[in-house]
Amino acid sequence: MNKNSKRPLIFENKYRISRCQPYDAIVICLGHALIPLVDKEKGAPLFEEDNKCRDAIEKEYGIILPRIVFTDYENLPLTGYCIYIYGDKVASYKLKKGHLLCIDTGHVEEPVDISSFERTKDPAYDMEAFWVPTDKKRELENYNYTCVEPATIIGVHLRKVIQDNLKKIVNQRLVNELINRQRSINPDVIDNLLLKQEFPISTLKMILCQLLMEDVSVCGLTNILEAISDYYSAGEKDMFHLIEKVRLTIAERIIKKYADENNNVYVINVSRKMTEFLKEHIYYPESKIEHSYFCFEKGGDKKLMEKVSSAIHVLIEKNYPFVIFCSNAIRSTLSDYLRRVGFNGMRCISYEEADVTRNQFNFKIEGEIKLDDE
Repeated sequence: MNKNSKRPLIFENKYRISRCQPYDAIVICLGHALIPLVDKEKGAPLFEEDNKCRDAIEKEYGIILPRIVFTDYENLPLTGYCIYIYGDKVASYKLKKGHLLCIDTGHVEEPVDISSFERTKDPAYDMEAFWVPTDKKRELENYNYTCVEPATIIGVHLRKVIQDNLKKIVNQRLVNELINRQRSINPDVIDNLLLKQEFPISTLKMILCQLLMEDVSVCGLTNILEAISDYYSAGEKDMFHLIEKVRLTIAERIIKKYADENNNVYVINVSRKMTEFLKEHIYYPESKIEHSYFCFEKGGDKKLMEKVSSAIHVLIEKNYPFVIFCSNAIRSTLSDYLRRVGFNGMRCISYEEADVTRNQFNFKIEGEIKLDDE
């Protein structure tokens, strides 16, 4: 950074331009031209986006994010930025000075000629976009294009990165904060589970991380803790079985995210024969904290990926959420498999979860994952 440059004034102590520390969970490194976005004298719009992000994550997932540190980094491009989580670089992007990110979000009826504008991609959702000079904003918005300011670009990108990396962010300290907050609301369930039953906090952390990894909110922590307490006291000690019991308890909340305005949920079903085939190929590690996984013969992994890709095509065409409908016996293993091979947005709902919500939702089967001989 230029020695003669003026350091920006910061709103609060939790926001700062400084050298980050090893314990900082989320760090955003800014190129020198982006420093005005955190300058109090210039409105510090990036702090407002940060607050929006924190509020949205807490409301949607029930997670109180640790502080987010902003720091300048002279080796970055002037308009570039990087996002780090516990020291690991998880995202980066380069803005264009004096320009806005323009996106057609599906509401443009009369497209304009954009051949003279530089094409790019939206960093958060990889949508087609292009850079437009700031003075073109009003003109393009009249055609229903969405023109995004630099601070908002970073803010939306930050929120998506956090959503995709909640498992990395949720550590023991954050879980302790959730427990302390819950103790002030419902001390009985905390005392019963953690003190009377001596349920390990480390196991609770892994359960919450697994739920978050499948895009399940932990806002209703009381229900989650009570479900764990009920089944743990009844003799269920397997962590992954407890997770499935928790999912049954909060099934309505899980499934509601994928239902339309008429409470219809459009799914791809796993056939009975395919279910039996997958069950026969599940390997359960001796360690109780390692996830089960499929162990196929050579080529079996590729065939399953092809069958999933082929089956979900109808969901893509109709713009439905990616939901797989399957037996509880394979749900967890299949969900983990799909995440590991790159189907990150795909969710698995079990027949048992559908059964306990049968009065709330209508499940519409749009396709099937099945064996070749079916």
